[in-house]
Amino acid sequence: MGNVNITPSGQKNGLEQDRDCPAPVRMQVFLFKAPCLSPVMTSFGVMHARTSLLVRLEDAAGCFGWGKIWCNFPESGGLHRASLLTENIAPLLWGQHSESLCDFSATLANRLAVLTIQSGEYGPFAQALAGIDCALWDMAARKAGLYIDSAIFLSSCFRSRNLLRKKPRRPSWVLSRHPG
Repeated sequence: MGNVNITPSGQKNGLEQDRDCPAPVRMQVFLFKAPCLSPVMTSFGVMHARTSLLVRLEDAAGCFGWGKIWCNFPESGGLHRASLLTENIAPLLWGQHSESLCDFSATLANRLAVLTIQSGEYGPFAQALAGIDCALWDMAARKAGLYIDSAIFLSSCFRSRNLLRKKPRRPSWVLSRHPG
């Protein structure tokens, strides 16, 4: 369908990153929509098309990460979540620094809390934030030369919460030896 490039207005592209959490300086939003050959009947309605919404974040050094935002229903959901990303979330990303990705995501969610409550859009905001979170973790993993699961497992915020006792096995669909 299209894509949108977002960069902070009036900000230099040479932000210095002195912390272990990526600082995005550019966001691209890609919305795809493919018509179904025959309508798909689901428990929540009829779908005439399938949509997919991807977000790509990039830091000042050119390192990037990808995230996916759930937007399957209603059919206009992808456009709505893309709008939330570009109009409400992107302005809060610029210049935000945190010691960890867990802090970064929590701070972003807290900054959006009033708007989320006022609008009653809990699901769409949570879905958009999940995509941002995935993109940030992907960016951090690529910078460290790790798979995303290893980056999460090795992070201090993950280990400090004792969320997992042992390292997870890599899924069978991961074929490459190097993240790319």
